Amino acid sequence: MTLQEDPNGGFEHFDNAAADVSVRAALAALETDGRLVPEAVVEAAASPTSPLHRYFTWDDTEAAHEYRKQQARKLIRVVRVVVQEEELRIVRPSYVRDVSRAPDEAGYVSVQHVRGDADQAKATVIYYFSQARGCLSRAVEIAEALGCGEESKAALAAVDRLLKRLK
Repeated sequence: MTLQEDPNGGFEHFDNAAADVSVRAALAALETDGRLVPEAVVEAAASPTSPLHRYFTWDDTEAAHEYRKQQARKLIRVVRVVVQEEELRIVRPSYVRDVSRAPDEAGYVSVQHVRGDADQAKATVIYYFSQARGCLSRAVEIAEALGCGEESKAALAAVDRLLKRLK
């Protein structure tokens, strides 16, 4: 299994390579003093003629179900195990992404279960560092856009080296 960033941010119709000019223009038109708020995007996207429209789920029943699944994921991610031994306190996740599932399938597995399978444990660590790499890559892009990206590239390179060793 190979893990990589989703080049179109999870939107199957978004052509990031072409930077979807109509979407960029629609978003730019919604800016106020360079700021953009999600509520304005949703409001503009409600029109079927908006280039933003196709990126949203407009069936309320389906959207509500998807939102509840997102809430369930959030709940699962925040559950922690706390181990207190004298002055040492360890807090760690109870559940992690089940990397044996397809990327488009939801699923979690207990850390205890993963710990007993060396291959799954390694794949899980690779998955989470790949996720971190994606966030870090975004942070580097932002730092570069703001003129202070040189130092941040070292952090990205360190994560890349770690992933290379793990794979």
